[in-house]
Amino acid sequence: MLKVTRVRRKAIDRIAAFVEEENEKAYAEFSAVLDGEKVDGWKPAAALYDAPLFAFSFYALAIVHCYSLVENNRALLCERLPGISRRERRSLHNIQTVTSCLNRARVQHDRTRCYRTMETFREVNNAIKHCRLGLSHEIVTRSGQKYEPKQLRALYARAKYLERYLEDLYRRVSNLHGQ
Repeated sequence: MLKVTRVRRKAIDRIAAFVEEENEKAYAEFSAVLDGEKVDGWKPAAALYDAPLFAFSFYALAIVHCYSLVENNRALLCERLPGISRRERRSLHNIQTVTSCLNRARVQHDRTRCYRTMETFREVNNAIKHCRLGLSHEIVTRSGQKYEPKQLRALYARAKYLERYLEDLYRRVSNLHGQ
């Protein structure tokens, strides 16, 4: 069970703490300069421009990483479904194929715990990988939702729910086999 229900984020969480520290430091320095204090070595471009871009890039990568783990683990689970064809096995990265296979096995995919969180990660993952237009400060998903660093950070904070999604999917697929 552990193999297909975990989204390991320990290292990413440590880097996230560093990213947050750097952002706080940049804005603290900016505030100090605005208040008339002299801050040695302060570079306005780095503090105000680079910090949000760094945060955007980091959280975008973190979301892609988490969703790819979900996608890979979900494929391993779906391979256990009865009656899955060879062609379907090769396309288990496609959400329509996954949903079709699960529906055929009478597993209602959209009723899986934390499905909406997984679906949001999937949509943002796809926007990051395919719809960015080279931007490094925002993405817009197909549903029209705009994500900047703040929104990506908030989404990443919900990554723990991806494991609940996988655990529930594991339970539902295992119940088909009477395990």
